[in-house]
Amino acid sequence: MKLSDEKGRTRYGLVKYVLQNFCVNHKKGIMEAFLATIALFVWITNGYFHTSSLIISFKSVYSSHEFILISCIILLYIFLISNLCQVFDKNSLLIRYTSLRRWYDQKILTGLYVIPAYMFFVNFPFLVSLVIHNDIGSITFEFIGFWLLSILFQGMGFIIIGLLYCFIHSLTGRNVISGILTYLILTIPSLIRGLFYVKVNSFPDYMFLGNLNKNSSVESVLLQFIVFVIIGILLHFLNLTIIEKKDIMWRE
Repeated sequence: MKLSDEKGRTRYGLVKYVLQNFCVNHKKGIMEAFLATIALFVWITNGYFHTSSLIISFKSVYSSHEFILISCIILLYIFLISNLCQVFDKNSLLIRYTSLRRWYDQKILTGLYVIPAYMFFVNFPFLVSLVIHNDIGSITFEFIGFWLLSILFQGMGFIIIGLLYCFIHSLTGRNVISGILTYLILTIPSLIRGLFYVKVNSFPDYMFLGNLNKNSSVESVLLQFIVFVIIGILLHFLNLTIIEKKDIMWRE
């Protein structure tokens, strides 16, 4: 029992160390990005709230049609995951592990801890915009329910993005290439829509429920939930398959 407790403290202590180290090293950049995101939200939402319902405004703001904003959200998250993965890929950390499976589990655990904080980073500017544009009174129970559902899919979406990045990185071994490929895979539908004027939803649209409309049923939401779960599980097992076949010799 004591050995198990010691392993647990070691596991979570390392995750805590990695997260604290990242926050200390990037504290200024995190604050600047947060303030810049709020400013971008306030500018984009100017005129949104008074012309349509809050749910429509939310879906419009986080839609892939707002390419600059959604690109910033995705790219910042990929940058975050990439930097955390770089820490775990160092030989000085790899030698602490007796198996790559445990190393992979801790890397994923670190990413999971980051997601709630990042969702606050993504959603809080929308509330700030409501206050600044003096439209806080338009919040309804219907919007709160929609927003909570969106947060569920955002969380699942960020998990999938993190697993996708890990999968590509396991194949390429290059952080920059993995980040670019991850971003392109997520935004290709937006590029297709822009070039050929075809109505195609990108992955961020599904994350923020921009694909739903008044005629969407509970079954369609449930189906989307199941698809997200299947994609996440598939990527997780693909990562495990690659990790278990790799040797302990990793790039520093």
